[in-house]
Amino acid sequence: MNTSGRYRTQFADFQLIQDEILKFAGMKPPELMSYFKEHPADALYTIPHPAGGTVFVGKKGGQAFSRISASYLESLGSSRLDFDSHAFTDEFEKLYLEWIISGKTLDQTTLRHLLDDAAARRRSAHISLQHYIPCSVVFAETPPEFEVGPVKFRRMLDFLSEHLSLIKNRADAARYSPGQGPQGERSKRSQADFLVQELELFFPTFKWIASIVIPACDSSVSKERAHRAVQSSLDLLKLFLSGMRKSGIRQAHVLGIRQT
Repeated sequence: MNTSGRYRTQFADFQLIQDEILKFAGMKPPELMSYFKEHPADALYTIPHPAGGTVFVGKKGGQAFSRISASYLESLGSSRLDFDSHAFTDEFEKLYLEWIISGKTLDQTTLRHLLDDAAARRRSAHISLQHYIPCSVVFAETPPEFEVGPVKFRRMLDFLSEHLSLIKNRADAARYSPGQGPQGERSKRSQADFLVQELELFFPTFKWIASIVIPACDSSVSKERAHRAVQSSLDLLKLFLSGMRKSGIRQAHVLGIRQT
């Protein structure tokens, strides 16, 4: 599809979204409940209102947001790969609502500006992460570390000796830092407790840990790239082994630490 055709299609979807929002906004609560009873899928597609509450967009509106996002990201070329499509759509939805509430008009031109602003917001959240992935590598524990391409492998005991106290301290700081209400406090405590539990109980079950730095992108994309890189390195190691030693090489799941 050429550029002008893409813009027309995006704007048609935008108009569909507006129609769906107005449809649900015009329903009184009993009518809305009756409608959702007959069309339960429509109740699942919502946007949080900045002032609180929920704006219903329905299944058609939600799918239109996704189509616009997919079309826009495709137009970015290879840089689109740095974006999580779901995270971008969420950002686009929130920004769209902000624009509408502020009274801005949307046409084909301003819609492109809106999408560019959503992309800029997502890029501002892109960070470089160093990922640590426990691995089972059937090697002697000397040397204590080695590299395969961009992936560095270290003995788990050395890693925990160096990092465990620091990570525990950071988890404690996160656990007791000011939160956004009781639910936010519980969420932070739960995440901090899970992090420490992984380090103390899960990580020591592996003798090796792989680490790799992934350049700035969405965190979910970073995680996927880290797993692929580590798996590629492990596959290279397997080329030099055979039989049972090869079958014992594998990776566990990921832990990402922000690069400073």
